[in-house]
Amino acid sequence: PWQGAAGQSVIDTSANPLEFVDSEGRRIRSATTLEIVGNNDEIASRPLNETFSGDTLFLSMLVRFTGDPTNNDFVGFWIERPSFGASPQFGLKVNEGGSGTDDFFVRLDQNADYSTDIVPGETYLLVAQYSKSTDNFFNSAKLWVNPECNVNPPPNPSAERNLSPNNRVSEVSSVGFRSENLSGSDAFEIGQVAVGARWRDVVRCSPGPLLEYRMEQTGLNGTAGEILDTSGNNRHGTSFGGLATSIESPAIPGNPGTCRYGDFDGTNDRIIDSDAGDYLNGLEAITVMAWVYNTASLSGNDRGIFFTDDPSGGRDNRLGLRYDTQGFFGNGSNVIKASVFTDECNLNQECRQVETVSGQMVQNQWQHIAMTWTTDGEIKVFVNGSQVGTSGTQGTGGTGALAGVERLEVGFGAKGQRWQGGIDEFRIFGVALTEAEIMAEMNRAFPCSGFGPNHIRLTHPGQGLTCSPAEVTVEACANDDCSTLFSDPVEVTFSSPANNWVPNPVTVKGQTDVQLSVTQPNTVTLEASAAPSAQNPTRCFSGSVETCELTFLDSGFVVDVPDHVSGSLVSAKITAVRKDDESERCVPGFSDETKEVSLWSQYSNPSSGTLAVSVDGSALSTSAPGSARSLQFDSVGVADLELRYPDVGRITLNARHEGSGESAGLVMTGNGSFVARPAYFSLDIPGNPAATGVAEGNVFRSAGEPFPVTISARNVDDDITPNFGRESAPEGVELTPSLVAPVGGFLPPLGGSFRNFGEDCNGDPGPGNNGTACGDFEWPEVGIISLEPSLVSGAYLGTENVLGNAVANVGRFAPADFDMQIVDAGDVEPYCSAANSFAYIGQDLGWSPGSEPLLEVEALAVGGTVTRNYTSGSFLRLDGSGIDRLPSVADELASGTEGALLPVVATLDPMARSVFAPGVMPFTF
Repeated sequence: PWQGAAGQSVIDTSANPLEFVDSEGRRIRSATTLEIVGNNDEIASRPLNETFSGDTLFLSMLVRFTGDPTNNDFVGFWIERPSFGASPQFGLKVNEGGSGTDDFFVRLDQNADYSTDIVPGETYLLVAQYSKSTDNFFNSAKLWVNPECNVNPPPNPSAERNLSPNNRVSEVSSVGFRSENLSGSDAFEIGQVAVGARWRDVVRCSPGPLLEYRMEQTGLNGTAGEILDTSGNNRHGTSFGGLATSIESPAIPGNPGTCRYGDFDGTNDRIIDSDAGDYLNGLEAITVMAWVYNTASLSGNDRGIFFTDDPSGGRDNRLGLRYDTQGFFGNGSNVIKASVFTDECNLNQECRQVETVSGQMVQNQWQHIAMTWTTDGEIKVFVNGSQVGTSGTQGTGGTGALAGVERLEVGFGAKGQRWQGGIDEFRIFGVALTEAEIMAEMNRAFPCSGFGPNHIRLTHPGQGLTCSPAEVTVEACANDDCSTLFSDPVEVTFSSPANNWVPNPVTVKGQTDVQLSVTQPNTVTLEASAAPSAQNPTRCFSGSVETCELTFLDSGFVVDVPDHVSGSLVSAKITAVRKDDESERCVPGFSDETKEVSLWSQYSNPSSGTLAVSVDGSALSTSAPGSARSLQFDSVGVADLELRYPDVGRITLNARHEGSGESAGLVMTGNGSFVARPAYFSLDIPGNPAATGVAEGNVFRSAGEPFPVTISARNVDDDITPNFGRESAPEGVELTPSLVAPVGGFLPPLGGSFRNFGEDCNGDPGPGNNGTACGDFEWPEVGIISLEPSLVSGAYLGTENVLGNAVANVGRFAPADFDMQIVDAGDVEPYCSAANSFAYIGQDLGWSPGSEPLLEVEALAVGGTVTRNYTSGSFLRLDGSGIDRLPSVADELASGTEGALLPVVATLDPMARSVFAPGVMPFTF
């Protein structure tokens, strides 16, 4: 694993990822990066899984410099030895150390060759190659800056050094970064670091789209080409029917996000590219994807996401994707249907179409849908980044090349029904993307132009005291229900009541608290404005009641309940106060006396619930007038309570006293809120053998194969807290993997996420599921991991983080498949090495020394990535006996006098296995 010097951190750059895109739109992207600040010879380093002693080594990384580059600002990627000139290095050295204008370097010792003047804030792909010649040390170094994503290195590097260095490196067991002269705000961001023996090991780009409609245009009027193709291929579309775009409720809210989207009316709205046949016909693979939001009924719904011709007798015999309430040949309901037509099919008959399993159509929620097809006739459908099953397949064709595309029509289907609702981020690729690549495309977010919050939300106590400021929580909301907060800073100015707020204005990033002072009894109306402007008016809430009125009184109760862990017993205080007529300060309202006070609780966030707050062992009602309690107030007006709440969320505790006798007519009220957070999260992983090592029968899943996880939020008594996940901005849980075995192995990120809390593992809601969530996860490596749950937000409703009980051993994970390539078929040594080499019939022959057959086997995960941990220790289980070899029984060329190929009798020696690179095994015999 990587080790870092103090001050270094791995940061989330998903809002502004490191992303390199080549001239054909192929990209490498990093949403998590190492941020290097300060200076150290080993600012970050790690050992390789195995020592590399080959002749050619490739290394690559995405880099971005932030700050003010000055002469000799330096970050170098070293191999084997970190100090200056001690080994081959490449990276950044601003202005050639002060002697030039270029900034990226490559070297074998102290002297370097340079290329490219860096632009701060831009992302660069750097690829280095170190090679040996006849000597057993690296004596050639090449650097490419922003190369094309081809399978082989470009012929002309950006910089190059060839010499016999003073400090020679022949083997590599560790790599790392060295930094010098960084200061102030200087930072160097690094992502997608790769080391390998081949160019394709370190330059792995995702293909760029053939077409991309992001729907960011406003004021559409049907002008030709006004729907811009942002793929760079200029395949612009034209809107019809009065199509408009909206930004009110995007698929990915916030800025960056998915921003504007097409708002289709279901009657006439559509987007057409009449030239689509020029770039779609003839393809042998395709991926089409989009975010969609269906506002139509699920009944009788055949609405199309896209189609490529006129409807033909109700048949899906062209390239298209649509909803289908009642599946035809798969006997499913509420399915998604994907279809293709190829040059091997009949124009008037079904070619190839699939229907998903039931229940994939949804209403009034965003859904990411993708389809892929390859020339072997296989169609796959993906919903929200994950492949879904199919209930049936229609047609006997589908092989060959795409054909029959007359036009691209977005918002239209094979049955002639137009889409009703939103469509966004419509993309077409000329290849079949993997599930991981589709997931990455689904999660792409972009800066939004001129984008302010949905609205400003003010949460207040409903009642305040004239002798003490009232606290008001200010939120910049990204959507109507404020389930997502606006991520950019917003300046909020309070206009009512005027001159009573501290601070005013206030800069809000998500949420903050301010204070409002009103010194005379009065009911005031709260109002605020935002810059950039909010899309909707300010909304105010007191508990679960929407109101902008806040009443201030001269006397009342101050209710103080500390935030705490759900189910625990906490001490609360109710203080009776009044305004002193002379000092106008708060003084005790009661002193050493017992008063009848009515108490009740209210659900604030979430706005409803099923479990009650108890005070001194008795449950409170959830509405006024509440439950009367005799409270003993001490000399300073404080009454102590013991409170317990077994659920989670923000709760308001209300208090009210009505005087009698001499104090008849006195009414004192007050309230206070608290947050109860879960005590911990528990995980259930069905079928997990909890392996501690490698043993027969303890494989849990193949690398990259999905596995289910159920999570529950619990209180101190181990009971489930049903309100978790029902907050206005729903709290979520993420899983963090740690590598148990192999020790020192590779730990890629865990894929997958939990579905909504309150749904079962089929996505169906029900009260019995409250406080729990299911999710499908995958880990694309070999080994054993532990999983620890924690809050996505890092602080429950802004209070404290909640961790979970880690599952210490998840796995074992094994390879999903092996890929075998014949690197060298081998040469037979002739019996007589004359000008025309030959052997006698019946002569024993063997392999020519140094030319034995060489096979290269890669251990693969689902999706085809190499599992690097497989060759570590006991996880390496494949040996020569696991590879079937069938020797030839006849010569391939030589024949006897009767014309039959000469028989051959071969005895194959056992295979010898070695490790070439992590996850890669050569076999010889």
